[in-house]
Amino acid sequence: MSAHKEEPAGHAAPKGGGLISKLVPALIVIAVVTGEGVAAFMLMPSVEDNAKAAREALAAKPPEPEYHDEHDAELAEIDLEEYKITSFQPASSITLRIEFHLFGMVPAEKAEEFKHIYEAKKNRVRDNVMAIIRSAEMNDLTDPGLGLIKRKILETTNKALGKPLLEGVMFAEFTFLEQ
Repeated sequence: MSAHKEEPAGHAAPKGGGLISKLVPALIVIAVVTGEGVAAFMLMPSVEDNAKAAREALAAKPPEPEYHDEHDAELAEIDLEEYKITSFQPASSITLRIEFHLFGMVPAEKAEEFKHIYEAKKNRVRDNVMAIIRSAEMNDLTDPGLGLIKRKILETTNKALGKPLLEGVMFAEFTFLEQ
């Protein structure tokens, strides 16, 4: 008989490590975070460097705005008439009264051609503008620059004219009231 006992099959000896194996991932995370903190501290500029950069920024002359008036001077403003539109907003059950005066910006050399084509297709253009305004969301109407509405009017007007003569549109006296 042998002095040594055999363990039954299927039972393995418990694995070692216990507490140390559970602490290793936490120690790695702590080491990485500490290393990043030290690196950030070493790369951070000193108070003197920040003060010097601030003085230089204040002393620097601000850049001149890049506004090119030459292109705008070449555009003619053409009256595209006044509009008074009533629009029902079904989502909020309110009716809006929208009034504005619309102007188109056309290259000066094409102004006469635009006026001629516009007169022939004025009703189509007016119908498109009114459809765009009636379908506009409240956010579009409250946008200070009316950017989306302007782009839609520009696109549909050029399609109605058959030529891309219109380069931009402007609103004068734009108001809308809830009724």
